Amino acid sequence: MKRGVAFTLIELLIVVAIIAILAAIAVPNFLEAQVRSKVSRVKADMRTIATALEVYTLDFNRAPIGYNEGETAKFGNPPHALWIVDYRSLAWAQLTTPMAYLSSIPLDPFALQGFMASNNTWREERQYQYQFNHAFPPVNATAKKFLNSKAQGYMWWLNSPGPTRDNHGPFAWEMFAYPLSQVAADAPTNIYDPTNGTVSDGQIIRSNHGIYTGAPGS
Repeated sequence: MKRGVAFTLIELLIVVAIIAILAAIAVPNFLEAQVRSKVSRVKADMRTIATALEVYTLDFNRAPIGYNEGETAKFGNPPHALWIVDYRSLAWAQLTTPMAYLSSIPLDPFALQGFMASNNTWREERQYQYQFNHAFPPVNATAKKFLNSKAQGYMWWLNSPGPTRDNHGPFAWEMFAYPLSQVAADAPTNIYDPTNGTVSDGQIIRSNHGIYTGAPGS
């Protein structure tokens, strides 16, 4: 009788081992590529929004009202939990109505599943965070930091929580205020840097100066 042709158990195990090795190499590279793609998308979105903000500024001689400015001025003064969502929507609406500086507001790919904010609370916002530099009287410690960041030319900024979706560390305007604030905790340590690993802590920040790297005026 003719002997049938078939794989032996050893051959099957070798094939499975080769597939497992290829998968172990390919999957991390695929995930790295995904993160790099999202970082590129965030920077492209921020560039688009920045263009809209600059055009708005030319029209109205100032950038749109930001969240902190609106909260401090108590526009409508809703409960704080609702204020975050409602006022951010209102802030972005300034760029879409009545004049369409943007046809739609891009969503932050790193915030689509929520993120951990600096105050250890979980946030469900999907859009990039936008702030206008303001300082309302009385000039308290917070207002001084806004003034210090303004003294260095920072008038508005956008930020994304970055790949780890964890914003522990100083806020953007606190980092801008350093070293004028003379507060060691304000040092620019909460900035995403892919040289520390594609998935590393830190926000991706853009201001009217461009992408923020931690260097003064960046």
